[in-house]
Amino acid sequence: MTEAEKLTTAANLRYDPKEDKRIERGYSMIGAVRTKEKCPTCGGLFKDTGRDLICPKHGTRPRRYYAFFYHKGDHRKYGFKSYPDVVDYLRDVEKDIQENSFDPRNYRAHTLKEFQFTVCFDTWIKSREEDRRIGEIAPSSLRKMKEYRKRLVTFFGKSDVRSLKKENIKLFLRKLQEEGLSKKTQKNILSVLHKLLVDTYDNKEIKLTVPRFPTITINQPETNWIDNEMQKRLIETIPARHRPVFQFLMTYGCRPGEARALQHSDINYKLGLITIQRTFSERVLCDVTKTKKSRELPLFKDMAEMFRRLPRSLEQPFVFLFKGKPYNNNTLGDIWRAACKRIGLAGVCLYEGTRHSAASQLVNRGVPLQVVMELLGHSNIRMTLRYSHISAETLRKSIDSKVFYMPEKVEAVNNEKGQ
Repeated sequence: MTEAEKLTTAANLRYDPKEDKRIERGYSMIGAVRTKEKCPTCGGLFKDTGRDLICPKHGTRPRRYYAFFYHKGDHRKYGFKSYPDVVDYLRDVEKDIQENSFDPRNYRAHTLKEFQFTVCFDTWIKSREEDRRIGEIAPSSLRKMKEYRKRLVTFFGKSDVRSLKKENIKLFLRKLQEEGLSKKTQKNILSVLHKLLVDTYDNKEIKLTVPRFPTITINQPETNWIDNEMQKRLIETIPARHRPVFQFLMTYGCRPGEARALQHSDINYKLGLITIQRTFSERVLCDVTKTKKSRELPLFKDMAEMFRRLPRSLEQPFVFLFKGKPYNNNTLGDIWRAACKRIGLAGVCLYEGTRHSAASQLVNRGVPLQVVMELLGHSNIRMTLRYSHISAETLRKSIDSKVFYMPEKVEAVNNEKGQ
């Protein structure tokens, strides 16, 4: 077998028009698609059909394609593995030349690989891992980014990130919708994609605008919450050694990760303050909270006494310990669900029964939303509004304090005016 036959065989590359379902694409007039190879069967030249280079007699294709074009008297040639890749390349070149932004350095073989989506994503993830190391992002956020890699890379593959358009993003979103993913997950994946493009364009100094992304509107689901009496019932069913951490969560509405990360040095008995300045993300301690801001909470007398009674560890600085180590999120969830089961409470998770409930109870007592926002550590008031549930009892008291005209009385007044 000749060298040419090793490169191209009629058996595995035969052209069949009936089976070729690709869209006829054509290519830029500034260049041409060529190959150095010849048909391995007859030694003839391949013909450009507008969809591929094909031997008219035997239907074979070359294995290697080249893009040829001239720019300012300079002849350029670059190799590719497929005809469509050459077409996309020439179109991008023509666009840049027309816009006077053509830079030959961006179209070299190693540069083209550098801009492939897969390569850019993996490079970006490495930078995010460094961000995680210095505490810029949470471990849970990094884990989600890595989880989304398969979907993103499978769809965009070796596409050049510089050529992505709004239509490409819309097609990707449609694919996510067809998979039946929730709107929240769809939005999260698109957010990762958007951040990837923004960072890549910035780091590589790509003088293009990131394509506009579709807007995904998420209707906030109604959040469950429970009153103080229900919380007391739950506390009574929780084993005594676990009660302190749940009492703390119910009182201050902290995130579970913040309660798990609370250290004895964060409690100032003299000034009567508790400083929330770190959190656990999964099982990793982060030196900043979710919003990257610390906040001070009042230390109530009962809470101070509870803290003083808690056993301390010489090896661990944390306030709430289980088996000599800080609680993990799964343990807290298991204890909570067991307590709910004992009293027949269904559909209320730990977050709702503590953080959401603390906020809702305060709003129902008339505490201003701005104060609740500070307690919860929200960055803006919109987040707090999600937790501001007004109970029917509060509404009843508010309505009873007003004087309303009954319809029949209004009608009587109107009749008197008409006489």
